Amino acid sequence: DITRVLGLANAAQRRDYTLVLKALIALSTAKFPKNINLNLLDSIARANLWQEGLEYMHGSGHGVGYFLTVHERPVSISYFSALKNENKAKIGLVSSIEPGIYREGKWGIRLENLVAIVKAKTREKGFGEFLCFKTLTLCPFEPNLIEPNMLDEKEKAWLNAYHQRVLKTLSSKLTSKALVWLNKKCKRLD
Repeated sequence: DITRVLGLANAAQRRDYTLVLKALIALSTAKFPKNINLNLLDSIARANLWQEGLEYMHGSGHGVGYFLTVHERPVSISYFSALKNENKAKIGLVSSIEPGIYREGKWGIRLENLVAIVKAKTREKGFGEFLCFKTLTLCPFEPNLIEPNMLDEKEKAWLNAYHQRVLKTLSSKLTSKALVWLNKKCKRLD
C-alpha cells in the first residue's frame, strides 16, 4: 500500500504537494507513549494543513496486514474513528501514513508510506516507554513537486536521510537506466 504523485506541476500544486509531504514527515517522526490510542496521533499529521485551513476526509493511516487484508482493523489513525481499547500503540504494528489534499475538479495529492511501530530512543527516563514509527516503504518522493523553502531543517534532514536509505538499499538491484532515474529522484535537497 503505497501512493506517490509524479511529474511536473504549477506553483499551487507544488505548494499542496509540499504541505502533504510535511504532514507525512510530521507523523513519521513523531514519538508517542506506548499504549496511546492511535486515533490521537491523527492531529500530528493534520496540524500543518489545519494551519492553512485545509482538511482531508479520510484517516491519516490504517492497519496493514500481511496475511489478511490491506486495511486491517483495529489499527486506525483517524479522528473519524471511535476510540477503542484495541487501537493502542504496540511494538510491531504496521500502519500506513497517508495524508492528502483534494481540490474538487482540480487535483488530488496523497502521499503514503507504510511504517512499523518500534521502540523510540529518549533522553529522559522514568516517564514510561515511548514508541515511534520506522518507515518501511522505499520509494522516492518527487523532487520536482517539492518547494524546499517550505520545509524546515528537520524536515529536509528527514527527507535527505530517507532518500539516501532508498538509494543505498535499491541501487544494487537496478539496471543502469533505472539507477540514473533513482539517483535523480533521490538528489539531496538543500
